Amino acid sequence: MNEFSCVLCNHHRFIKIKSKVRDSEKKRIVKCSKCGHVQIYPLPSIDDDKEFYDKDMQSKNINRDMDIEYIKKKSMYDVERRKQLILEIVDKEFEILEIGCGYGFLINELEEAGFNIDGIEISNSRRKIAKKICKGNIYDINLMKDDIPKYLEHKYDAILLFQVLEHIVKPKKFIENNKKLLKDEGIIIVEVPNLNDHLLNLCSQYNEFFWQRAHISYFTPSILINLFKELGFEDINVFGVQRYSIVNMMNWYINGVPQIEEPIYEILEDDLKWIDEYYKCKLVSELKSDTLVLIAKI
Repeated sequence: MNEFSCVLCNHHRFIKIKSKVRDSEKKRIVKCSKCGHVQIYPLPSIDDDKEFYDKDMQSKNINRDMDIEYIKKKSMYDVERRKQLILEIVDKEFEILEIGCGYGFLINELEEAGFNIDGIEISNSRRKIAKKICKGNIYDINLMKDDIPKYLEHKYDAILLFQVLEHIVKPKKFIENNKKLLKDEGIIIVEVPNLNDHLLNLCSQYNEFFWQRAHISYFTPSILINLFKELGFEDINVFGVQRYSIVNMMNWYINGVPQIEEPIYEILEDDLKWIDEYYKCKLVSELKSDTLVLIAKI
């Protein structure tokens, strides 16, 4: 594979989707003319990506204030949502690995809930913070190029990939290495942005904002399912999650700008909650939500 190839099928012909992304005029968005996968172009090298994440550039491109307590506050809605999902489907006796664990907020919450969990994080700046707040191991392993240490092979009952797969330059190799870290009958939980997000067609400003340097791939439900089928996973289930509220949608629709400082995930007023619940349920039922979650077994 090279910078002119589809990251999924290695095809070399593309259809242009976007001439630039919101934080780089050097990157375009293209669609593979063979398999239909949408990705960034040209691809960064693995070393380029390592430098990008070592400097925590994705967070710096989004958050003007890099205070860790501020970032944690903005993250806790997603952390709590993911924690509840894990409590529903993962046994407390399982050994868990979160890949791309970031600052360690979710690991810390799961440790508090009694789980045995380690993490992998390639960003030096994020890993240093995670090691301070987490009890488990936080490893520096790049699953696109590093050999898996013998002490990790087939160690874990469950692997968590929350908003990680879209960042990966070599997704097939990355997922294959994930499989090597799973025990027999192990499960993987994957969360990615949804390319079928309804707001992309509703608001042109959101469509301009959506594409970013950090995201290599943009997955539809069908392409995500087919990828994991091809790589030997079974019992694959994909469902939608609508992270952002109807207030966020209306802000985009009326004002055409993001709510970076105070993202609104839910309506707290009791008299209006039903509106938000209906909005989210409809998008989830049609798989037009902003987020997809895949759960699969080996």
